[in-house]
Amino acid sequence: MNDVLSKLGQSIRELRSYQHLTVSGDDEGLEEVSLADLGELTHAFREMFGFGCPETLQVGLALPDLLSVNWQADPKVSGELALSNHFLTMNRTIDESLSDRVMKGVKLGDTRILDAVVLHGGPIHVVVPTSRAGLGEQLYVFNTREMFELEIDYTEYLRQLSFSKGVTYWQYLFCRNLRLTGFEKAVLQQELAFLQLAFPAGDYQRLQAKWNEKMV
Repeated sequence: MNDVLSKLGQSIRELRSYQHLTVSGDDEGLEEVSLADLGELTHAFREMFGFGCPETLQVGLALPDLLSVNWQADPKVSGELALSNHFLTMNRTIDESLSDRVMKGVKLGDTRILDAVVLHGGPIHVVVPTSRAGLGEQLYVFNTREMFELEIDYTEYLRQLSFSKGVTYWQYLFCRNLRLTGFEKAVLQQELAFLQLAFPAGDYQRLQAKWNEKMV
């Protein structure tokens, strides 16, 4: 689990070192965390909110208060991420005007935002449901019009975020029952090609496999 944060930090450093990108945002405080420290954070979360943090989400307890990065190579190639640790995630809610809407059996007002895209192709929110029993584990992508289940858990989400570097619409590759068409398809195709050219050492195997699935 600890390698997820180190790989995410490495991915952001690669973005900042690539001379042809405009990169902005705040990524200070992204550090590796020991299992002992993670245990303390998990205990503190339970003490604060009265319920535990599922194992697949626990790595998010060690994130900085805000991890926000956006970058652009040209008008059609860009990326963005806006993560927070789960102590703050519990206060990140969907716009109040949408809070009573129910999609996929989930009331939007009962969700909390894990990641947000607002500058490039958004708004797109990655959310997790909450209840009196605590945080759920199923993640959803909500783009104000539709909501889709993600096929990956939060730990894998962070791992794929580091590989994708947050390119616009990358989350759609892992959405159930979503077929890429039109503008989103064209943008993603350009962005995946850019990643492999600009950062050839990256691991794009699963991203490419999901792209191929969406093209069938």
